[in-house]
Amino acid sequence: NLLASLIDIKKAFLELDPEDQVLLRLRHHENATLQEIAAHLECAVSTADRRCTNALRRLQEKLGGDTPFR
Repeated sequence: NLLASLIDIKKAFLELDPEDQVLLRLRHHENATLQEIAAHLECAVSTADRRCTNALRRLQEKLGGDTPFR
């Protein structure tokens, strides 16, 4: 059911490293652009993109799902 899924997602999210949590919060909750995230991280946009993708992959792996990412 939906509530159980949300609990699983929150639990998996809280198991992530704090940096991954910040990246996912910025990108998917606050709808920050990659340019804004790059400025926050003080890195290139491509680096911010890669780090966000990797954080999302780690969350999906914790949830036991296959990842569409390389």
